[in-house]
Order: sequence, then structure tokens, then C-alpha cells
Amino acid sequence: GVDICYDAGNDRLVAVWFRNSDIYPMAAVGTISGTTTTWGTPTVVESVAADKEPAVDYDPDNGKVLMLYVRASDLNARYSVGTVSGTTSTWGASGELYGNTTREGLDLTYDTTHDYFLCIYHSGFGAFDCNVKIGSISGTTVTFGSAYVFSSGSNCRTIDITYDVNADALAVLYRNASNQLYGIVGTSTAAKVVTYGAETLIGTWNPYGMGSITYDATAQKCVAIFKNTSGYGAGAVVTVVGGSTRSFTDATETTFNSADIGSSNLSLHATYAGTNANTTTVVFIESTYPRFCNGTVSGTSISFNTVARLWTDNAASSRNNICPI
Repeated sequence: GVDICYDAGNDRLVAVWFRNSDIYPMAAVGTISGTTTTWGTPTVVESVAADKEPAVDYDPDNGKVLMLYVRASDLNARYSVGTVSGTTSTWGASGELYGNTTREGLDLTYDTTHDYFLCIYHSGFGAFDCNVKIGSISGTTVTFGSAYVFSSGSNCRTIDITYDVNADALAVLYRNASNQLYGIVGTSTAAKVVTYGAETLIGTWNPYGMGSITYDATAQKCVAIFKNTSGYGAGAVVTVVGGSTRSFTDATETTFNSADIGSSNLSLHATYAGTNANTTTVVFIESTYPRFCNGTVSGTSISFNTVARLWTDNAASSRNNICPI
């Protein structure tokens, strides 16, 4: 898998993935200039084989990035705290998020109102219960609170989350067992309690294992990224309403590539690249290579520039075992 976040303190992007040769979790720092991004030499986060999807986000209060992944050896959901300097990153020792998690669901977002991370994951092998845990960084370690279930049973597969500052709400995107894209809006409190609204069908898209959501701070809208019914990568602007309503409204989709990104590909993620660049950066895998493009929101629509290769390392493409790159 591959994921990406924006480090506002250093004005850099941080991309994470699993290296094809040994499946080690990797990270690379990107420098943004207009709609162009250049990448520094990748860093090994931990010298162990990883499994399933990685996830990464930025903590503006501590100036750190937090990466989540699953170790292949024991199927534990792990974390590592990273520090960006120039075009490189260094990472602390691995710690545990949850002791038995598998499948495709693993993501996180930072709540800038209450100053903590919200980490989502599936609890237990084959369980598909979707949980949120709240975590706070201290140095290079994270302390997690209790888990809050937002979808139980077999209805929740791939999951992604972002924090909508304007709505003061959590926007969660996930694929259900029928390959439909659903959203749910939650609110969190200073007491580290999460409350959710109703599950809502988002458009009529068929993501087949792919879906990502990020918040555009300039447009004050969320952007959903997904595989559309033609098999192409696409995006749409989503309006989130918080408070007691807790609802989604989606807009017309725009494609960012003209090739099928594959049913075995679980890797499709997006992040807002900050007010300086004013773009949403999308990372995905096509024809065995990690690729990226940048999108710009205007009102309730989004436009994308040309797709480019992120790194020259080739990728594996097993959906059920080790993720691409």
C-alpha cells in the first residue's frame, strides 16, 4: 500500500509504502513547487516485513508524523513516530495500536480542535468491525485510549478518515461488502469520546476496495478519491455537515487517469498539500509503479494535473497478502 500526508511545519509531503524487495515500511519526503513535487531518498521505517495498508498523518502540535502499519510476523497493528528534516525523515521505535488486526482497514487523522489522533482499524482476523482509537504523541511514543465501534459485522471493508475543521467533524469513508462507497460523520470531544451519525451511501460509485478522503482547508471541503465504475481513478468534492446532523453531500466525479488501476490494487490515498500549494495530492499504483498527481478544488468540483511516477521501485500486486509496494 501507499499513503501520504502534509507536514505543515516543514512544508513537505511525506509518502509511505512497503518496499517490494523485502516488504519493509518505507518513507520519502517530497518538496512541493507549484503543482510539481520532487522526492528525497526513501528511509526504512522499521526493518521488518509489513502486511496490508500503511497510513500516515501529521501532528501540528508536536511537529511529528505518525505512521500505522501491520507487521506480517504477528499481524499486530503498529505505529512509528517520524520527524522530518529537510528532505529526509527519522523514525522512533515501533509500538502497538492493536494486537490482532488484518484486512484492508487502517487509517488515521488528526483532530486539530482537541489535539489528538483518531486511528481506525479492523479488530480481529476476518471480523470487519470498524473501530476508532484516540491517541496522543509524547516524544516518539503514542498513548491510546478506548476503542469506539462505528460499524460492526461484515459491512465495513476498506476505510479512510479525515478531520473537517470547518464542520468540526470526522469524515469516514469505507467500502461495504457490496462494493458500495459509504460515509459516516462523527464528532469527538475533549473528553476523548466519539459520537457518530447515520451511515450514508456516497454517490453510486463502485470503488472495489479503494476509497480515500481528505480535507481541503482553503475550499473548506472534503475530497473523496476512489476507483469509478470504469475502473479509472476519480475524485469528487464532498460537503460534510457536523453537529447533530452529521451528513455527507457529494458532487460530480472527475477522473485523474484514463487507465484501469486494477481490482487487485488497494492503494489509493489523498492528502491536502497545504495552503501554499493549495492542492490535493493523490498517490496510487498503476502498472506496478507508485504514481501521484495533484488536484485543485473550485467550488464543488476538482481538476487534476498529469499523473507522474513517484518512485522507480517496482511493486508487487497481491490483494490478499502483501500489498503493492
